[in-house]
Amino acid sequence: MTVDLTGLVIASGGELRQPVAAAVSSTFTADHDAATLTDLAHLDASNLHFGGDFTANISWLSADNATSDEWVYLDLGAEFTIGEVRIWNYHEVVGADFETSGRSVKGYELFVAGTGASLPVDPSETPFAAGGGWVSASGPGDLAIGPPTANEGVPLLAATDALAVSMMGVRYIGIDIRSRHAPDQFTTTAVGLAQIQVVLGVVPFEITSIVRNSATDEVVITFNSASEGFYAIDATNSLLPQGEAGGWLELSDFEGQGASTTICVIPPDGISSCPRIHIY
Repeated sequence: MTVDLTGLVIASGGELRQPVAAAVSSTFTADHDAATLTDLAHLDASNLHFGGDFTANISWLSADNATSDEWVYLDLGAEFTIGEVRIWNYHEVVGADFETSGRSVKGYELFVAGTGASLPVDPSETPFAAGGGWVSASGPGDLAIGPPTANEGVPLLAATDALAVSMMGVRYIGIDIRSRHAPDQFTTTAVGLAQIQVVLGVVPFEITSIVRNSATDEVVITFNSASEGFYAIDATNSLLPQGEAGGWLELSDFEGQGASTTICVIPPDGISSCPRIHIY
């Protein structure tokens, strides 16, 4: 009996992924740097962002550049399927002061890229170019303003935006900043964000290809996978339970190679065309 499993889909996912690094176009002071964007110490157990004044260093704030030249990006460390990007916009303990809440990002576009993308270094109006491996995933649009907050050290601000971003093979997430909520310069043209959080999406375990080489009996299987997923391949001639004669037998287990994994099953002394070799 032959069973065609091509197209079989099993879903999983939904947990948070903490970025391994963040980068920004510029900083207002050394204390308002990229690290603040992913610092979990600024969130309480209910995912509320703590209030604080300018000196509390709870938000990233850019230098006094043209707002449209600013950007931020996160590095997830490997490629993942993502489902949502949560953003806490810039806020300060200042009372009803539009000047400081106006520093929060308004116009934006969110881009994603895989490993090998061209990463920006300096302020630029086009930091995430398609030629550098980047793809637009949300926007252009506007983010909600970060409200003035009144209680320093108190968890009080939920995510101001939750962007649905369902994309596979994502390692880098970039936000191209187009404008800020304050229409005028006031004392500075700086723009900022408080926190960014990444929620992994549903990783479809889908067998996308099964190819058998009739000359060598090699079977090449390709499937969608997760970078940190752990998989096993079993085989049987009878579909009987494991432990019975001719029943299911585990050939090998292995980690996923990224968004897609290819494995080869070959007979004894066979030659494999795949980086992973499993012998039956």
